[in-house]
Amino acid sequence: MGATCSATSNFGDYLDSSPEAADVFDKLNRLKEEHPYLVKKDHPSARRVEMVWRCLEQHNVSEAAEHLKRIQTAISADDKGLKAAFKKFDLDNSGNLEIEEFKHFATYVGFNDTVMESLLQKTDSDHDRVISLKEFQDFVGRMGGISTLFEHRREAVAKKGDKNAAKIPVGCRVRAYHYEGKQKSDTVWDARVVEVSAFGDTAKLEYSLDGNKAEAQEVPIEWIQEDIDLIQALSSLGIFEDAQHYWTILLPAPEQYVVQSLNPCHSQAI
Repeated sequence: MGATCSATSNFGDYLDSSPEAADVFDKLNRLKEEHPYLVKKDHPSARRVEMVWRCLEQHNVSEAAEHLKRIQTAISADDKGLKAAFKKFDLDNSGNLEIEEFKHFATYVGFNDTVMESLLQKTDSDHDRVISLKEFQDFVGRMGGISTLFEHRREAVAKKGDKNAAKIPVGCRVRAYHYEGKQKSDTVWDARVVEVSAFGDTAKLEYSLDGNKAEAQEVPIEWIQEDIDLIQALSSLGIFEDAQHYWTILLPAPEQYVVQSLNPCHSQAI
């Protein structure tokens, strides 16, 4: 006990004598308060958090600061992707995810119906039946970050094989033709994929209309022209940058065509 107290006292003295070390120490503590999931052993940044402490204990401020900088960079990059995903799944632009919108996101990244209610209870901390950005950030953080979630999605899709991978994922935002009476429309509307048939030949879409109105229709799968999420949100998240061979597994044929038709600037961004 005496040795521990002595070590603690010596560390405190070190922080008092080194403004640089004290600054790193304070910044790390603030990060942990803002992002408590960072210390979870399975979080990608947990090892770096440990390295900051270890370097400070060894009075190696420069390395501690470098590890802290990498943690901050990772959080910043993940936060950007997280906010992009939140915005894309906030279909009505309310600033919150309605329960169904959150379910679309959770389904998209691989959670099934059996865990959905438990997931909602843990995420909706104030029980107001909407998921705020803060609640969404906490949820994504507990899961290891937005990149980790989409990595799990890629792995899950890869394991399913080509047949299932060819289906448009439930929860996607798309542009698709719709029925006008009994005829196919001349223009496409923005919509959300609610359900895909077992054979993958039709999809139930919820079309966005003026205001808060929405209309659901079941249409042929080939009426879906673009996957907005893949073009706008997922590319900005950079989820393909480390595994291009997943493209042919993850993307249905219409989406592959969209990606292949991107101009060089967009391709570089991805």
